Amino acid sequence: MVQTDVMPRGVNPKVTEQFLLGISDDVLDASVLWFEGSLHAYVTVSEGVSFTRQEIQAKCLEELGMHQTPRMVTFMRARQRLRAA
Repeated sequence: MVQTDVMPRGVNPKVTEQFLLGISDDVLDASVLWFEGSLHAYVTVSEGVSFTRQEIQAKCLEELGMHQTPRMVTFMRARQRLRAA
């Protein structure tokens, strides 16, 4: 029996995370994790900027290969940060 929740050798969520952070200045944050047998990416982009799941996946597939491409992509809203007084 093969466990699908075990991350295969050669898959590194940090590699995908660093790639996503470098694809555009409009990507403010990215977190990638292995969950239930696949990579999941949580991407925060600048307000008013729209990326699609397919665009993110295509960029990863082209540059990193299928094993580093997230199956799920969730976009997060950027929250305004308050300055410390």
